[in-house]
Amino acid sequence: MHTIVVPLDGSPLAEQALLPARTLATNTQARLVLVRAVPFSLASHRRETAGHAALTEAQAYLHGMSRQLEDEGTAVRSDLLPGSPAQAILFAAQVHHADLIAMSTHGSSGIQQAFLGSVADAVLRHSECPVLLTRASSPPLAPDAPRRILVPLDGSPLSEAALAYLTSEHLADSAKLFLLRVISPPALSDLPFVSPVAAADLFTRIGEETNAERKEAEAYLTSLGERYLHGRQWEARVVLGYTSEEIVRQAGVVEATLITMATAGRHGFERLLYGSVAGRVLRKATMPVLLVHDVAPREPRHA
Repeated sequence: MHTIVVPLDGSPLAEQALLPARTLATNTQARLVLVRAVPFSLASHRRETAGHAALTEAQAYLHGMSRQLEDEGTAVRSDLLPGSPAQAILFAAQVHHADLIAMSTHGSSGIQQAFLGSVADAVLRHSECPVLLTRASSPPLAPDAPRRILVPLDGSPLSEAALAYLTSEHLADSAKLFLLRVISPPALSDLPFVSPVAAADLFTRIGEETNAERKEAEAYLTSLGERYLHGRQWEARVVLGYTSEEIVRQAGVVEATLITMATAGRHGFERLLYGSVAGRVLRKATMPVLLVHDVAPREPRHA
């Protein structure tokens, strides 16, 4: 990882994306590119008093943030770009060949609003690189908090792209990873009405099938851990429940500082708008969520 784009609008809420971005930059020696958008009207009339003042304020803000981060040992570049925020973010990501966009969503329900036409929505739809979303209303983590990453996996090659990304970009090198497989509970409403004796046999069979599925899931996670995480810290977790609810709950149980998930290709982000697992996780999770879009897992890089 070489470049992380961080959009800022001058608000403390937007700045909350800086902490996870700076942590990743520190661990990967990446450079941060701070981006602030200014309307075309201001950019084209910068000699007018109001426009000049706004541009001066924006430039001073970016300069101040850059100096602060540089003093903390982070490599930084800042760009003041004309256009809408989404245009500026996507343009900066393309020009700088960004490996990641790290941004914050605003307000207590900001992540939900992000799927209703906001800047985050536009960036998710069109970004060609992974996007790290931080909920602005979430309590900030301590800069020195141990890195604990939850990676939900469903048995598909697509879901493994998230794990492959973490290893190929060396984001797993100094973290503990929790590989999670959620087993769906049986749909009891679909079971036939039977006698108490037959019901006992039926539930025994369901229990046996669930245990078999649990063992299969444990073997699957173990094989992935051995394949991708050789020499790194990791733990396999298999739970019974509803997928999005368990992902959020398990993230709290293991005190995860990051959830990393894969989506189906570049345009798979559009599915987040309409109730997918990733969409529900984004709406409920209090820690940053890293969305990786890929069509196949990358080859693992061992430590």
